[in-house]
Amino acid sequence: MQKTKLLITILILVIGIIVTIFAVQKRELSTQIEIIDNQSDSKNVVSESPREDARKRIYINQDLIWESPPKVLKHNYKYSTNERILVFYNNGKFASINCTIYKYKDKKMQLIPNSGFGVYKGNWKQNEDGTITTRSFLANSDKLAFFSETDKNKEIIEQIQAIRKKAKGDFANEFELNGRIFVTSPTIEGISKLLLLPDNKE
Repeated sequence: MQKTKLLITILILVIGIIVTIFAVQKRELSTQIEIIDNQSDSKNVVSESPREDARKRIYINQDLIWESPPKVLKHNYKYSTNERILVFYNNGKFASINCTIYKYKDKKMQLIPNSGFGVYKGNWKQNEDGTITTRSFLANSDKLAFFSETDKNKEIIEQIQAIRKKAKGDFANEFELNGRIFVTSPTIEGISKLLLLPDNKE
C-alpha cells in the first residue's frame, strides 16, 4: 500500500515537472515569435522625416458635407467625399489630398484610401502680395491606371489667398482657394500614410 502511494507521489511529481518544462518552453517560444514579429514590423514601418513631419501645416476645407450610411447597417460613423487637405511644409514642399474621410462617434477622424483617393505633390511659394502659388502634379491615386501619362505629369498651378492671420508675418489661419475656405485641420489619422505612397514618377 505504501509502495503504491509512493509511486503515485513520484508520478505526480514527474507529471508536474513535465508540465513546468513545457510551460517554460512555450513561454520562450512565444517570446521568440514576438521578437521576430517586432523585428519584421520595424523593417516594414516607413515614417516621414522627423524634420518634415514636425514642420508642416495642414488645412482642410470648411464646407465638408457629412453623410450617414444606411441605418440598417448600424455603423457608428459619418463620412464625407468632398474633402480636400492642403499640406504646407516649411521647406517649400506642398501636398494636396482628396480622400473619403470618416468621423466616428468618439470624434476620431480617419482617411480611408480604399474608398478612393488622390495625392498631389509639388511646391509652394509665398508672393509679395501675400498670396501663395502652388505647383503640383498627380503623385498617386487608386485610379492611377485610368490616367494617361500626359495627365499624370500635368502641372497644376493654383493661387491661394490668405484670409486671416494671428499676427503680421505669421502663416494664415484661413485660406481661400477656388471659392472654398480652408481652416487649420483637426487631427486626422491616415494623412502621413498617404503622403508616404511612392510617386508615379518613381
